[in-house]
Amino acid sequence: MLAELFEAAGLPAGVFNVVTCGRDKVKAVAAAMINDPRVARISFTGSTAVGREVALASATQFKRVVLELGGKNPVVVLDDADVDYAVNVAFFSAFLHQGQICMSADKIIVRAISTKVLSKSSSPRFQCSSRSSHQTQWRL
Repeated sequence: MLAELFEAAGLPAGVFNVVTCGRDKVKAVAAAMINDPRVARISFTGSTAVGREVALASATQFKRVVLELGGKNPVVVLDDADVDYAVNVAFFSAFLHQGQICMSADKIIVRAISTKVLSKSSSPRFQCSSRSSHQTQWRL
């Protein structure tokens, strides 16, 4: 779907491709892409272990690589956000798969302290750290 959106926006077909595969085929698919001279850049999202292998293999081909590896991400709540939705998304993201996925959120960043956000949370533990007078961050 993502590649189709880029094509609909005017990017020529085949310039941007999305390749997915099961874990059992990762090495073969990655090797085929990395060793193909028509592929100028590799962008990989996944585990640190596989990302390390992709980086090493790409380096031997002097191929550019962009890696998004198993990290934790913030949920940003803007001033005009639907608070109920924002709280639900934050908790879902933080606790989906027990936080053991690359898109797991471990902090919530809001523009200003919102009593609505705090009152909607049923978490027994929030750690609050103020970044500035306009931004507050909570760790789950």
